[in-house]
Amino acid sequence: PRPSTVPSPSAGPLPSDVTALIAYANLHFELAQSALRAGDFATYGDEMKLVEAALAELTRLTGASPIPSAAPSPIVPTPLPTAAPTASPAP
Repeated sequence: PRPSTVPSPSAGPLPSDVTALIAYANLHFELAQSALRAGDFATYGDEMKLVEAALAELTRLTGASPIPSAAPSPIVPTPLPTAAPTASPAP
């Protein structure tokens, strides 16, 4: 493994307002991406945990429902009803 080229962040407490939380999440996302490009997977994981914490707090503050982490169920088309055969008139 390569040594970290990204300084280790000091997480500290999460900001308490929406605007600051967005900036915090964006900063730590960018730090995570830098760590990933440098091959520093430990720092990448640490930074993504900070991003997740910020997003969870944003969800709590805004009352938004979180995006599901699992893939949504595939949409299965409902078959169209078929028309009942009609009787032909007797000759």
